[in-house]
Amino acid sequence: KNTVNKVWNLWQVVDEDGLKQAGMRLNGDQQALEFFLTTLEGDVQTVTFPGLSVLFNTKWHKVMVGVEKELVTLYVDCHQVDQKEIKRKGYVNTEGDTLIGRLDSDPNTSVVFELQWMLIHCDP
Repeated sequence: KNTVNKVWNLWQVVDEDGLKQAGMRLNGDQQALEFFLTTLEGDVQTVTFPGLSVLFNTKWHKVMVGVEKELVTLYVDCHQVDQKEIKRKGYVNTEGDTLIGRLDSDPNTSVVFELQWMLIHCDP
């Protein structure tokens, strides 16, 4: 199935109850990339990087998201695209699952996509 017009999570961490903790979402409806993360207050904040039609052209792309204490930086194909401010990260409950390539509306449904390489690294 074609993922270009779908809203799906490239990766996400959910707790034991399936509640989102952190992740990266591709929003085909809005041609945007979204990064979400739990705040100190326990809410999930979402940072949206709009206007990324280049990511939805069915070609290979390198995407990197750098997360600092109060800043998220997006790189696409080794070029910095944008930076957005975020609230400080709260507790991310990792007792659930890490999911790769799932529909946002139904995390039990996988999407078909090609992934060449993925690295998730936490550097406190």
